Amino acid sequence: MVGASMRNSVLETRVPEWFNLVIWGHEHESIPYFVTCEQTGVDFLQPGSTTYTSLIDAESKPKHCFILTFEHTNGSEFQMDLEAVPLRTLRPFLYNEIVLNNTHINKLNENQLIEHIKSVLLQMISDVASLHTGNPKVPMLRLKIDHSDYAVIARHKITNYFTSEQIANLASCLQFRRRKPLYY
Repeated sequence: MVGASMRNSVLETRVPEWFNLVIWGHEHESIPYFVTCEQTGVDFLQPGSTTYTSLIDAESKPKHCFILTFEHTNGSEFQMDLEAVPLRTLRPFLYNEIVLNNTHINKLNENQLIEHIKSVLLQMISDVASLHTGNPKVPMLRLKIDHSDYAVIARHKITNYFTSEQIANLASCLQFRRRKPLYY
């Protein structure tokens, strides 16, 4: 897994050098080129999922299918060629994160908080329209909101402003989270 954490994964450096190609499965992000491990020389391909399985940042990148060809050169040697074919039938998906502590919004003014979050969603809808011209499908959005030090905001106070013709996943477009305090 290209760039994955050391926990719960197989590191590229642990794959023996006699492998020519490793295709990572069960990964969200599509990386449309070979990544070669500097230590072993093994090539890795991470095709990613062909549908949105989890509304995370890695899913918001373009998705592909691949045509992989092998050409015998001499002896046991061969040349690999990769053609990434962008998927065009997917519903547009845009991911964004905001940290309310990085804004100048009064923590006690719920209306100001709601208006700020609505304006971010409206900007995302506008961005999707300009990035995915020609795709008539209603976009999926995910706005991750760090509201540490802020009161809990009722999700419906924001989503009731929008329709399913603007956001396909209206019930799940907002994800609120609070950072856990650090203990020393």
